[in-house]
Amino acid sequence: FIGAGGRAGELAGSFSKSPNAKIVSFADPDLQRASKLAGNFKAAAHSDLRKVLDDPSIDAVVVATCNHWHVLAAMWALDAGKHVY
Repeated sequence: FIGAGGRAGELAGSFSKSPNAKIVSFADPDLQRASKLAGNFKAAAHSDLRKVLDDPSIDAVVVATCNHWHVLAAMWALDAGKHVY
């Protein structure tokens, strides 16, 4: 997940119900917020989204940032070879 606010929490709850998805990481500039949400899903927390994008074990990302960051985060994720929601 890129972003760890309210929308990320909602989406993570939904994704966690899928047997084909494993939530492994949350990235948010506010590391405390990322850590809190990551703890709910036994995932890693980062303050820099590049940690998620650079991780070859991550196949897909969910962009749950504020609206003006959606395009950049999605483009960077696609450039990194990730599937994007």
